[in-house]
Amino acid sequence: MRRGISRLCHFTRSSHLPHIVESGILPRDLLDADRAAVFTPTDDLRLDAHRNCVCCSVEYPNAWYLDRAMANERIYRDWVVIFVSAHYLWDPNTLYCPRNAAANRGAEIKSGLDGFQRMFADDVAGSQGIVRGRSGLHLPCCATDDQAEVLVPGSIPVSDILGIAVATVTQARNELVRLRLSGSTGFRVPLVVAPALFSKNQLRDEIRRGVRPVEEPYAG
Repeated sequence: MRRGISRLCHFTRSSHLPHIVESGILPRDLLDADRAAVFTPTDDLRLDAHRNCVCCSVEYPNAWYLDRAMANERIYRDWVVIFVSAHYLWDPNTLYCPRNAAANRGAEIKSGLDGFQRMFADDVAGSQGIVRGRSGLHLPCCATDDQAEVLVPGSIPVSDILGIAVATVTQARNELVRLRLSGSTGFRVPLVVAPALFSKNQLRDEIRRGVRPVEEPYAG
């Protein structure tokens, strides 16, 4: 792909990992219907009105919304960023939004090439009426607004999970132990330590300087 996009990202509480590594990432409507899926929704309201879709972002997570979600979590504080195959970007049913998809109750969500290209416009009006622009240094693979979203219809199977990022080496060690204790046998994807992906300001600054955040493989 000309922009060098290698993946999508989806973040969630790490407590959901045992279910995800066995069953994949499910959209909200299927999770609501699956009584075996013990989960706590990140976005309980889903103002984008697309509960049949999995919320993702291009190349890096929406660290601003992730930061807010982590701040609101008082019990289970560990989160993960899941890397997903980029092939969903050219699925004709995939939807795109140049800013947070919940804005204006999903009115800015579009499909097709135009919807995709709007995420990379020179200027995007985002939250609080602030216009985000992109300079010549801006990583080509990243959307103009850090909160731009890609809505993937249906489930994302385990086979399309490319890797999982955590914030620290300690968390990486803990996640592997928790998965083993839960009896999960489906964990076969790379685990990386990438603290910048969990820091909204650092991630924003590196993207705008054209710097790819460090992601260190964790072998366990």
